[in-house]
Amino acid sequence: SVTLHVTDPGASTPLAAMTASLTKETAYSLLAYEYDGSVKLALLGENATAPSSGSAQWRVFNAAAGAGSLDVYLTDAATDLATVSSPSFTVNASASVAASSLVTVTPGTYRMRVTGTGNRSDVRLDMPSVTLGNQDSAMLLLTPAAGLPTHATFSPVIPAVITSSSFV
Repeated sequence: SVTLHVTDPGASTPLAAMTASLTKETAYSLLAYEYDGSVKLALLGENATAPSSGSAQWRVFNAAAGAGSLDVYLTDAATDLATVSSPSFTVNASASVAASSLVTVTPGTYRMRVTGTGNRSDVRLDMPSVTLGNQDSAMLLLTPAAGLPTHATFSPVIPAVITSSSFV
């Protein structure tokens, strides 16, 4: 086991720490995010193989536990959500953080939207242009919005899309 720390530059006291068992020759992503007034950490294994040529892959990491169940849509920029039969992902309400499986898509530029589950008019996030390149792997990070109580029935999410084209 090792202890992983996240510290502000120049500070000696960690903002957050966690103990983890790491496996040799395995890639990981250490995610730091704010929740309920403190910095939290999550360690994700990145053992997926690179997407084949002509494809990209993406997944969702949900740290916005207070936001309830969410639907995530990856569509063409002009697509009206009312015409989409089902979301790309549904992220179930949970008291803990969770990551989805990887989904393979054709490389291109997409519109990414997050809504309350089953309510396409409850748009929590609308990213009009997200580009997934050939053999890219991306993750949408959903984190709680600052200043909102964790028990709020509506919690907007703060997104980040991390894209990587290098795999270990």
